Amino acid sequence: GSRMVGGTIWSELGFGADELVLASFGFVTPQKRLEPTLRAFARLRAEVPGARFLVCGEVSPHYDFSAVLADTGGEGVLVTGRLPLDRFDRAMGAADLALNLRYTTGGETSAALMRLLALGVPTAVSDTGSFAEVPDGAVAKMPVGEGEEHLLFELLRRPASDRALFESIGRAGRRFVER
Repeated sequence: GSRMVGGTIWSELGFGADELVLASFGFVTPQKRLEPTLRAFARLRAEVPGARFLVCGEVSPHYDFSAVLADTGGEGVLVTGRLPLDRFDRAMGAADLALNLRYTTGGETSAALMRLLALGVPTAVSDTGSFAEVPDGAVAKMPVGEGEEHLLFELLRRPASDRALFESIGRAGRRFVER
């Protein structure tokens, strides 16, 4: 099943460098779309058994995230809880693809998104609110609503086959922040 880890940064858990690492950063709430994301991730693991999903951040006390993990299987998922900033940045830097989804949104700009883009981490966002203002190509934009889980599955399987595309998204994201 999924492992809940305390202080250890995930790379110290012996993940291979060749493993596909997907991740979500920041306060864990229902708005982060982790239910459809982790259902899509469970489908991905059938194709890419070594894939890992890192949930990096404090879980809202009002959100029964353990039930989400139970519902989605939780295989290959690591929940770190809140991390000190240096470890948070190290975890960001280790992700092949970050999912910074948010729906519904209060229109706020995500501090985690700005950090991810500045680090050149390829990042997917919900195509809504302030996220819609980030230029196409600097992030992967995910529609919300119907078909979301299937589209997430298609997105999650892409880095395994098309690393160059994701590296170009990461570079474009970094340039956007630098401007």
